[in-house]
Amino acid sequence: MKLIITPFDQSFDRQQFSCGENLLDDYLKKYARQDIKRNISRIFVSSTPDCPKRVIGFYSLSANSLDPELLPNNLRKKLPKFPLPVSLLGRLAIDKKFKSQGVGKMLLVDSMKRVYYASQSLAVYALIVEAINEDAKKYYEKFGFIPLPDQPFKLFLPLSTIESLINSSISR
Repeated sequence: MKLIITPFDQSFDRQQFSCGENLLDDYLKKYARQDIKRNISRIFVSSTPDCPKRVIGFYSLSANSLDPELLPNNLRKKLPKFPLPVSLLGRLAIDKKFKSQGVGKMLLVDSMKRVYYASQSLAVYALIVEAINEDAKKYYEKFGFIPLPDQPFKLFLPLSTIESLINSSISR
């Protein structure tokens, strides 16, 4: 499937969007524009070339921090004691009509690339995500995200892993 992934703006038709999770549907329809306007997060949407203004998936990115005490012991001992700069993949959702077509993977990869390129100007230790349920947790784990020991639905992917993934895809 050919996708267009662009920053969200008011020209997109978000009213047709339905992923099956009211929390995510409501966010796109009612709160996304407010968060963008207040510089709380950036929203990126996917559409198709034949319907470029219909949202078929979206994700949000924002700056965040992570207490290094939450990380696994093997990583924690190499890090400072103060909060680490991270990017938060706050929401990722796909319209029910487009599930199992690779849209989620394309959006996730796009978010990783954006975080990686932003990290060239602004320090980022990892990309973090809070999975909405067990299925979402398993989905992120397939891509290498690691659950935090005391918060199993909060997962992280070190920037070094993202960099390796991007560099291996570039060299192909």
